[in-house]
Amino acid sequence: MESPDHRHAPQSPQSLIRGDSPSELTESDIYFLQANEHLDNGQASLAIDGYTHVIEMDPSNSVAYNNRGIAYRQVSDLEKAIADYTKAIQLSPNYREAYTNRGLAFLDSADYEAAIIDCNRAIELDPTFWYAYSNRGLALWALGNRKAAVEDYAHVKELVELHNHLSE
Repeated sequence: MESPDHRHAPQSPQSLIRGDSPSELTESDIYFLQANEHLDNGQASLAIDGYTHVIEMDPSNSVAYNNRGIAYRQVSDLEKAIADYTKAIQLSPNYREAYTNRGLAFLDSADYEAAIIDCNRAIELDPTFWYAYSNRGLALWALGNRKAAVEDYAHVKELVELHNHLSE
């Protein structure tokens, strides 16, 4: 399960964080927002193009790399997805979503050990990040470690219930 908060990851466009009006958005911000819309609408190829423009304008944008990785995964280009998640992690070493997403791509590649390592890192960064537990559970299950997988799923249930309770 991919992290759903690709719009609000650690390094979203600064003008959006400042709350600038649309007339104050940079060209990079506009490409980023358009690419997010394409990603949300299942138009992965268009999203890839948009995030590529963002990266050309701002090669240090870890969120654009992460999001392009999501789009590459959607078109089943796992090698490029993993490369983009890796670049996002290099740029932002504490980017929990990138670790979880790369872990999911490793899971898709049947590299379960690598998936567990990335999910463990995401959990180290944020012990309440239930997506990492869910994905780690999938990898543990695939490796035949049913007991540990069930423990992760139980933890996911607790975290989601807590989140839902706090949201009320």
